[in-house]
Amino acid sequence: MTKSAMLRAIGGKNGMTSDDLVDNLYEAAARPSLWPTVLQDLATTFGARGALIFASEQDRAPRRMVSPGIVDFIETYEAQGWFENNVRAAPIVQPADPWFKTDTDAVSIERMRDMPVYRDLLIPAGYDAGAGTIFQGSDNDMLVVTLEGFGSHDAARRALVGLDRLRPHIGRAVSLTARIAAVRDDAILRGMEALGAAAAIVASDGSLRASTASFDDHLGHLMIEHRSRLRFTDLRLDRAFGEALAERTAPGQVARSIAVAPTASSPACVLHFLPLRRSARDLFEADGMLLLVAGANNRSLANADILRLLFDLTPAESRLARHLLEGKSLQEAATSERIKYATARVHLRSIFSKTGTHRQGELILLLSEHRDAGDIALPL
Repeated sequence: MTKSAMLRAIGGKNGMTSDDLVDNLYEAAARPSLWPTVLQDLATTFGARGALIFASEQDRAPRRMVSPGIVDFIETYEAQGWFENNVRAAPIVQPADPWFKTDTDAVSIERMRDMPVYRDLLIPAGYDAGAGTIFQGSDNDMLVVTLEGFGSHDAARRALVGLDRLRPHIGRAVSLTARIAAVRDDAILRGMEALGAAAAIVASDGSLRASTASFDDHLGHLMIEHRSRLRFTDLRLDRAFGEALAERTAPGQVARSIAVAPTASSPACVLHFLPLRRSARDLFEADGMLLLVAGANNRSLANADILRLLFDLTPAESRLARHLLEGKSLQEAATSERIKYATARVHLRSIFSKTGTHRQGELILLLSEHRDAGDIALPL
């Protein structure tokens, strides 16, 4: 197919060419943070309000990437429980045909008016006309891509030719992203495991992306990988996690901690909820949280680079924190850094703010969990 023919097939409603879309898809494959924008461009090109990728992989929590135009709709869809029994999506993606389908391929317009999901949400909100496809991977891996909120069912059907032309590129890009994300998460957590950290990465929707073996040893018996988000059987812990997740993007949000009572299979510990920010967000390719378990038996010291990454400390702040962890007084730390005591106090106040602590003893207790293994440091 020629470039002009493909452009006609995809519509080009936002002025983007087929080459633009394909290039952007593969760029997003390598840089997952670009997916929301690329999905929005894809949706706009075909006259939809937004697009969504849903990934379900064996032995990993499901994850979603949503374009900005439909974030509120997806949150409402989830809040009302439609993801739990997704009667709308199931007939579109089953069987796993290698092409895009619309809602009317599975359900007649008359039948939609009687189905609660359409009658109570999709039709009133203007999201009853969509298009989706499934990419079946190995074992139980599954990737679903949907475009939501076409102006009409006819508009959704007209988009099918162009979407099917792009489908191989969409599939390769989305599959590559899933593999890169899995490898990236595992590599980062292997590094953290080597540092002795019991850690887990949680996506912005609260789903568990990956965890170290030591994290699972500490809290695995309390965790439930629920479709909506990671849940804990300890109701107090689950409530604290939900609050930390909801407040992670609030201005001035800092780390939160909660004590976890001992059980027959694990000792008491403290669980820290750390919002991913700046360099940490770039490293983890996520805007969720890092969960870290602090046990009572740690005697190691944290690497300054790790402190800088986890708490968004400046280089000067991370070095000062390291001195304090070594047992130095603030005056001794200031002398070691060749700075004035007043400057050290300013740094310490900033460290308190970023870590959610109020006293030097609290700070040392919080940071002492993040061990150093020789000179190992995560990249910044």
